[in-house]
This record gives sequence, structure tokens and C-alpha cells, in this order.
Amino acid sequence: MVYLRSMLYLTLEHYEDWWIKVPNMNDIGSFLSGLDNVPDEPKEMKGLFYSDYLTAFVYLGLKSSAAESMYQRMAEVIQANLRKLTNDTSYSMKNARVYFKLEAQLRVKPLMIALPYFGFRYSYKNSSGVSKVNGQIIDKAIANSAIKYSDDGKKASVMFQIPESALRANNQFNGTLEFTAIDRSDNSTDFIGKRRLVVDNITPTASVSYNSPVQKLNDLSYYSGAIKATITINEANFFSDDVKVMVSKDGASPYQVKPTWLDESIDIHTGSFTIEEDGSYFVTINYTDRSGNEMTEYVSNKLIIDTTKPSISVNGIKDESANRGDTVGFVVTVEDQNLDGASFTPSLIATIRNENGNFETVDITQEGTINTIVDGKKYTYIVDNLELDGIYTLTCQVHDKARNLCNELMIIDSDLVAQDLCFSINRMGSSYALDSRVKEINGSFVVSSEDIVITEVNADRLEGLKITLFKNNQTITLVEGTDYRVDISRGDGGWYQYSYTILGKNFAEDGVYRIAVYTEDAAGNVSQNTLDTKAMDISFGVDKTSPNIIVTNLEKGVTYPLDFLTVLMSVNDNLKLENVVVYLNDVEHMNWKAEDIEKIIAEKRDFTFDIGGDSTRPHSVKIVATDAAGNKAISEINGFYVTKDLWVRYYNNKYLFFGSIAGALLLIVALTVLVLKGRKKKGASA
Repeated sequence: MVYLRSMLYLTLEHYEDWWIKVPNMNDIGSFLSGLDNVPDEPKEMKGLFYSDYLTAFVYLGLKSSAAESMYQRMAEVIQANLRKLTNDTSYSMKNARVYFKLEAQLRVKPLMIALPYFGFRYSYKNSSGVSKVNGQIIDKAIANSAIKYSDDGKKASVMFQIPESALRANNQFNGTLEFTAIDRSDNSTDFIGKRRLVVDNITPTASVSYNSPVQKLNDLSYYSGAIKATITINEANFFSDDVKVMVSKDGASPYQVKPTWLDESIDIHTGSFTIEEDGSYFVTINYTDRSGNEMTEYVSNKLIIDTTKPSISVNGIKDESANRGDTVGFVVTVEDQNLDGASFTPSLIATIRNENGNFETVDITQEGTINTIVDGKKYTYIVDNLELDGIYTLTCQVHDKARNLCNELMIIDSDLVAQDLCFSINRMGSSYALDSRVKEINGSFVVSSEDIVITEVNADRLEGLKITLFKNNQTITLVEGTDYRVDISRGDGGWYQYSYTILGKNFAEDGVYRIAVYTEDAAGNVSQNTLDTKAMDISFGVDKTSPNIIVTNLEKGVTYPLDFLTVLMSVNDNLKLENVVVYLNDVEHMNWKAEDIEKIIAEKRDFTFDIGGDSTRPHSVKIVATDAAGNKAISEINGFYVTKDLWVRYYNNKYLFFGSIAGALLLIVALTVLVLKGRKKKGASA
């Protein structure tokens, strides 16, 4: 097959025709000897001259499998020499015309009188399976005027040009030539060319497509996986080996890739290749068909493969750490070759205890600042110091421009990778809380023993615990499991809660009790509920015994001849008196509160109250004493008088009153007897 953009024999406008003829010889010897007899037509000194060496080289090449390449190279040499010979640098073989020279000899029979007459017909037929852009000519006659005779009319030759109109607008064909020589007697001889001729004047075109990137920013395409490229070339006479696909990575020298080709049709050819490694790529594609038509070079925009997630590292704080230093802070660093800085979103959440002792979860991300170290490659989030005690949770996420997401933290100080980092700040240690019942009895007295529940809350776990019970003047160290139990939970925001239940049996006896809880946490803080900073002292009394009331100078049924009577009494309790009330004739007469009682007891005085002496009716007194535990004692004295009224005194002196009545009765009886006796004597004397 010969690929030409010109002609086999050349005709130049304004110049005479010339050619080099290669005789049909079977060996190099006959070829070399034949060089001396090369015909000089059409003109000498108008052709190209070669050394014997070059001539032999060309001959051998034309006889070998490299003949096609030799023809193409010869066309290039002819073009270069013609430019030099004609001083016309614009001359192009592409614009030359194609001619075919035919020679035929006719055997004349002896009896033939007329001169031989030759006729020529030719056909240009497309080869099987070629593109429809190629034209073809079937059984075209050559004009008689174009035929030249020699050797007394025995030999005829013709040179003809294929009309451009027959080859369509693109002046292109791909196939073989067939010739028929005909004499006057219609004897004919056919010649069928074995060599396939290609005339190709159409420049190849190509389009390139890629699988969709995950993101396209300006002229940059980002992929999170392999790049799959598809090249589509429109070319009638296509050879995939002539396509050069070059790929450059990260600015290095380009390397060639070999696409896998598929012919979708005679004209459309599709090649595909894949790029898999991470890097920045440019793709360059060049193609020149066998006729020298050069495709416009394709150069891609930058293509970036990034399958690696960004990295997030945390320095300055440990996971699950307890911190109590004056300054507690950390630095988060995110890095990637194609980092999307706007996607960097750190989050810092704290669970703290507010002023009311309630847990509160707050977002304190704004406590840190985001800084650009290298735009598009490295950023930091810096927290200088966190001031509040609490449980902190740090999370971060960032993605690169290929949408590779990272939400895992490389915690440098812990040699750990995790999705979140939890730590505590604990400068104040524990805080304490009492349940509602303990709040009621704290600082007071109860009449029966019951369990005491104390809750200790700490940002960190406790590593030491001691509970001490002070009973009156005794100090008792309680034993876990025997005297108390511990329930541990980790509730709101991760704070530790320890619930201590001190069993009621420890308070079975009357007495004053005080409880001290001592702990040490993981941050090294020492806490005790009795410390001033904790303000959670727990003390109470157990008092099952009622107060004792003694009235020293007031008795039931006694009349006291006084203007007023000062009643003396002593009231006491084994622990603490809360209240003493005196009711006189069912009306509250005196009321001593705890403060008054403490003063009387401290001064070792009696409780006293006065009863006026103007009553004409008997008095009643009720004394009610209540201790701090609520135990009550009641003492009642009824039917006594305090008065100077003689009649009241006489009346209320039963012995005197009834004695005088008895004496009067005896006197009356005696007088009656005497009267009766006197009357009886008078009657007798009369």
C-alpha cells in the first residue's frame, strides 16, 4: 500500500515534466548495469541525481517490506529538492497531482493492414471496508488524444490525471487501480494493480473525555480515584500505532501510554486508558496519519488524583486526661496537598456545672482561633487556655478538594487515633450534694435513725476515699460494704457521680453526729466536704428521749395567799431543747424559744413565770417542753389559787371550811338540846 499526498509522476506548472524511472529488474546486478542505459526522456538535467550507493539502497528498499516507508520518504525528499530547485519554499506535495503512465505493446498479425489502434479504460475501486469519504471511478475511458504511439505504432502509452471532481470534495481515495487496453479488434488485456493506493487530504480530528471529577475548580479537575480517559479520533485511514499519548506527572518528563483501541466505525476510533496513581497530570495527544496530515495537538488542563485523606493531629493534650494546671490548651493541625481550608470545622463542647450546681452543655469552639499556615495545604486551630472546670470533647473534620473526608484525630501525646478527644479540666476538685431528706435533717435533730445519702461529683474518677463519723466525742472510720455502700455513675457530659449511702444503723443511739468525706481525684485534687471551700458540713442529732420538766413551788389544789406567785421550774433534755411553753388557764402564758433556752441553760438559771393573786377561781397550768428532735414533755397542775381574798381562802381551805361548818352544826345541836331541856324543866315545875 502506498500513501501519497501527491502523484507518482509529477507535473509542475511552469516547469517541464521529469521523473526517475526504476526498471523492472530482478536483482541488484542487472539493476546497476541498467543504470548506464536509463532513457534520458523526457529531459536530462532536470531530475535528481544519487550516488550509486544511494541508488542501490533505494532499489533494495523498494524490493523489501519497507517499500511503503521508502515511497513516503522519497516523497519528502522530492518535496525538499523541488523547493530548492525551484526556489519555491511554499511548494507542497499535498498540492501535486497524481498521474499514471501506462505502456502497452500489441502483437500485429501479418495480414493486418491498418495501423494498430489502442483504447484505454481504467477504474479506481475502493477497497473493501474503507470510509465513505473516499471516492471511486468505474470504467472511465481515456481520451484518444492522450495516447502516444511509438515503435511504428506497436507501442502506445498514456499519462492521465484523475479528475478532482470524481474524488469528491476531499480529493481522497483508498483502493486499487484497474486498466484495460483494447485494440481495434476488441482484443483486450486487463491489468489489476496489486498495490493499494491511498490519497488522504483530510486532517484527523480528536475529542477527549474523562470520567466526572468529584470537583472542578477553575481549570483544575480533582479525582478521588482513577482517571479514565476516552479518546475519539475521526480518521478514514487510521493506524493506532501512530497515536502518541504522553502523560506528565508532577512536572516530571512525560511518559507514553498505550490506549486500548476500539473501532466504532470505519471513521470513528475510540481509545481508552487509565491513570491511577496520586499526582498532578497533564495529557498531551498527537496524531499524524500515514499521508502526513497532522491533527491539532491536544493538551489537557491539569488533572489531579488525590486518594489520600487529609491528616488531623492534636498536640498539647491527652485523651481521657485530667488536667489541673494553670494553663490548659492545645493545637490542632490539619494538612493535605489539596486541602479545602473552608471545610475545616473544629468543635469544642464542654459540660460544666453552673452557679446553681446544674450541669450545662455549652459550645465553646470560639475559644480557639483558626490560622492559615500554608494556604490550601496547612491550617491550625489553637486554644490557648480553658478556664472552666468541666468535661471537654474535641472533634474536627476537614476534606480536601477531591472530597476525601477526615474526621479522625491523631492524638500525639496519647499515640492514639480517635474520632474525638475527651479530657477534663479539674482545678476545683469535687463538689457535694445532699438528697432532700438529708437537707432537712442536716444541722437538726431526729427522733429515729435513717440512711444518710451524700453525692460527690467530680470531673475525674476518684482514686481515694475515706468516710469518718464523729459521734459525740468519738471518731469512727466507716468501712465500705459494712457501714456504707458506694454507687458510681458517669452521667451528664461525662462527669463522675459517686453516691455514698451511710446506713442508719450507725445512728441508732442518741447523740450528735458529724460526717466527713475525704477523696482524692485523678487530677491530684484533695476534696473534703467539711472544707470551707465546699460548704457542705453534715451534722445532726438523734434524740429519742423526751425532755424532763420539774416544777418546784406549785402544787395541785393549793391556795397561795400572795399578790403573785413566781413559779420556779427546771426543764432539760439530753441533747437540745427547742421550745418551752406555759399555758395558764388554757391561754399561752410564757414561751421560751431555743435562743432563750440556750441562754438560761448557759447561765444555769431556772425557768420562771408569775401568776397574779387576784383570781377568785382555781388556776390550771400546762407546761409543754419540746426538744430539737420533736420529742415533747407535758406537765399539768390544776385547782390551785393565788389570792389574798379571805373568803376565797376560807372557802378553798376545805379543812377550815368544813370544820367550821361542823362546829356550827354542833353548836346549834347543843343549843337546841339546852333549849329543849329548859322547857322540859319548866313544865315539870309548873
